[in-house]
Amino acid sequence: MKKKILLIVSISTALALALTACGSQTETTDLTEPDDVYWAYYDACSSQDPSQAEGHLTESAKQKTQNIGVCGFTHDSINTYEQKQGNPARSFPEDPTLTVNEEVASLTWVDDRGNLAIVILVAENGKWKIEESRWSK
Repeated sequence: MKKKILLIVSISTALALALTACGSQTETTDLTEPDDVYWAYYDACSSQDPSQAEGHLTESAKQKTQNIGVCGFTHDSINTYEQKQGNPARSFPEDPTLTVNEEVASLTWVDDRGNLAIVILVAENGKWKIEESRWSK
């Protein structure tokens, strides 16, 4: 009887782990909207998971990470740079403006000082990827 219970618990645990793994794969592969891709990237950066974050970048953006880091494309990564220069951090609203034009999309934030943060995404093989980011001073 103990062996059957142990077997059932083991099978249930293995099944739960398999379903959890499949669920997390679906989250990253089924992202169809550019803003969903951006927020998945942002969450990976916030969780300090650079390999997950890098999966949301174009090849061109990956090459730029040598200079700016894997998470240098977030809307608020400018704060890291600014604070190193002795400047105060910027404050951004939670919801950016999304603009989609065929295979190019942008997310735009206006910070508390009236400066812009823009993240540009492109469609690559039917999937949205982060291409670059720009900030005004």
